[in-house]
Amino acid sequence: MAAQRDKEYFDKMVKGILTDDEALEHQEQFQNFIKKHEAFDINFLENNDLTQFSVDLIDRYLNQYNVIKFKKLYEIIPDNSIDTDQDSRIKSKISRFEKLAYGAIAPNFTLLDTLGREVSLEQFRGKIILLEFWASWCIPCRKENPIYLDIYKKYKGKNFEILAISFNKDNEKAEWLKAIRDDKTQEWVHLSDLKGYQSPIYKLYEIGGLPHSYLLDANGVIVGHNLKGKDLEDKLMLLQN
Repeated sequence: MAAQRDKEYFDKMVKGILTDDEALEHQEQFQNFIKKHEAFDINFLENNDLTQFSVDLIDRYLNQYNVIKFKKLYEIIPDNSIDTDQDSRIKSKISRFEKLAYGAIAPNFTLLDTLGREVSLEQFRGKIILLEFWASWCIPCRKENPIYLDIYKKYKGKNFEILAISFNKDNEKAEWLKAIRDDKTQEWVHLSDLKGYQSPIYKLYEIGGLPHSYLLDANGVIVGHNLKGKDLEDKLMLLQN
């Protein structure tokens, strides 16, 4: 039964006919599926000979969430087992993703707010920060805003701030500002360079897709990726203590 529902969902996704509610309902399930799939592959790498197949798995699944573990696994592979081009590509990925791994200092950036004023991430050092990457046309992003709003109301007086970075384009500025008003999120900080996916921030933070988020502690250290609902609240409670 569940398999049939999943098939219907992915068929609709491929055809581009998902409703907003269906997209939101399955988003978390899809992310959990990806995590389980990655966990299986990591377990395989740890318990089998590191063959070319293992190298290919590292090449395919390496990202900012698993880079620390994958780097350790990769370092014990004999050099003569790896193609030179693939080795260069994997090492380049490791270098990029290490900058966004748990425990890394989040890269600084400067963007304009809704009034055209320059705002830098480092200005908020000393506060717990949720970096929320979104766009006005991203339905799952918009569906998350009421949840973030509830959390913000609970923690805004407790050294917590949200920085929402939009990937709207210049010709979508009106839609961006309208979405902020409609979602009643004016209280937190909204930033954008209005360059869409061509924004340097998209590559700097290895976004890949929306919605996307990073949680930073008061020292600017990355302590969470894509935390949702209760998981985000639980982490905020820990950081407050």
